[in-house]
Amino acid sequence: MKDSATPRYHDMTGQVFGRLTALRYLRSNGTNTYWLVRCLCGNEFTTQRSALVTGHTHHAGLRKHGLAGTRAHMSWISMNTRCHNPNRNNWADYGGRGISICERWRRFLTLCGYG
Repeated sequence: MKDSATPRYHDMTGQVFGRLTALRYLRSNGTNTYWLVRCLCGNEFTTQRSALVTGHTHHAGLRKHGLAGTRAHMSWISMNTRCHNPNRNNWADYGGRGISICERWRRFLTLCGYG
């Protein structure tokens, strides 16, 4: 039996959602849980679980420069996911074979001249 003081949430620690990795649970407001996440670019921020699992969380720098959702950005996300997310169907053909991306290319804004 669970203690009533035990928080009730699905532990997503370490799970990868596109370019974001869930680092740790922060809090709940009864409707949503909030997580500390790290972007592939290295920035960390807080987001709601619902936004994370539906893909509606975007890095602030990408919004600022209008790059979120562009064809180049979506291709970059796919490339990173294939090489670094073992939960993806085609990971075995890329990351599973040892194919990775150099550190410089892990930062999308650097590639675009913003980082």
